[in-house]
Amino acid sequence: MKILNISNMPIWLWGTGKGIPSIFFPQREFARKGFAVCFLCPLKAGEKAYEVNEGVFIHRFDFPFNFKKNRYVQDNSFIDRIRGSLLSNLNWLFFQVTGLIKGLEIGLKFRPDIIYAHSLTSVFPAYILSRILKSRLIIRVYGTRQLYWLWDNFWYRVKECRDYLAFRVPADYFIITNDGNMGNLLAKKMGVPDEKIKYWRNGIDDTFLSADPDAKESICRELGIASSSKIIASTCRLIPDYGVGDLLKSLVAVLNKNKDVVCIISGSGPEEDKLKEYVRENRMEKQVFFLGIVGRDKVRQILNAADIFVLLARFHNCTNTVWEAMAAGKCIVTTETEAIKEVLANRENAVLIKRDKLDEAAQVIDELLNNARLRERLAANVQSRAREILESWPKRMAKEIALLEELINRVR
Repeated sequence: MKILNISNMPIWLWGTGKGIPSIFFPQREFARKGFAVCFLCPLKAGEKAYEVNEGVFIHRFDFPFNFKKNRYVQDNSFIDRIRGSLLSNLNWLFFQVTGLIKGLEIGLKFRPDIIYAHSLTSVFPAYILSRILKSRLIIRVYGTRQLYWLWDNFWYRVKECRDYLAFRVPADYFIITNDGNMGNLLAKKMGVPDEKIKYWRNGIDDTFLSADPDAKESICRELGIASSSKIIASTCRLIPDYGVGDLLKSLVAVLNKNKDVVCIISGSGPEEDKLKEYVRENRMEKQVFFLGIVGRDKVRQILNAADIFVLLARFHNCTNTVWEAMAAGKCIVTTETEAIKEVLANRENAVLIKRDKLDEAAQVIDELLNNARLRERLAANVQSRAREILESWPKRMAKEIALLEELINRVR
């Protein structure tokens, strides 16, 4: 089987081993299965135009207004927001045109059986290529952001019309990440037949299930803190939806009362400068550490070292970061959403805080810091829950591979 992937995101978004595991691990499993796999994506500054990664042939292409190569700084003024919107639209347009041209160039030689569109941004060139090359089309949706939640807002639908219209494309399957954003319900609303929707949780890197007894001492030595310190961890993108700002607000009171506590924030994003400024203003620099984007091994080390993991997401928290914290057996504090309640139970294997009561986070974290027995019980229970419901990436991908093989056999 030959698979041609078209993505607006590199296979590792921030360098090898750093980024979105749900992009890399599936490609690796396809290659291990013996499939011929090409991955077409934008060129990042300093990267080679062509390489092979664990059997996956990666083709990178450049185009005008390529955000992966050029960084455009915004100051959030009215004029700058207009400029940002213009640049974003130019980025989208040139990606569509250049992606189609490059995809056709590769596809005519490669002759793929299946074309994968990664994210809604890649749908239209992938669809046109699938028609030209007579290939099957899979649309892989990693998240639908607020598309479902803000459907009733007319102006939001106008603003995001491209992403909504992507669901109208006649694909063979929509494989949508079950991350709590109700992408399956959005697809149905847009007219996608039930039988074409696969709403699956991401897999996990099962190395996170293994304990690392030296992790805490290594992290403490690296940060120059006492090995007796209690550690709060957050491993997510620094965007408003993930609520790192709410975590920091809660820490003002928590860290003032608990001098032996530190918070490690691993991730990057548009909120980073604002969050760092908040930490400085509240004199928390000696207890809050921003590590930026780190590799997979480092994420595992941070989680193994942590006493509490926190994600106060506004809309969705069925994310890779929560699954990894579950697998590592961490005491988890997160938002109570309808989707997470299918996975976690409040005070049984995690602490869930209602979205309109995030001001209670400080009290909850303080309680957990000072109650080792409760932390340990929640941690043990959540790891048991992880083993019960979460699949390793090879097991998760076995379902997807079976789906592709059935599709190709049906066509033949």
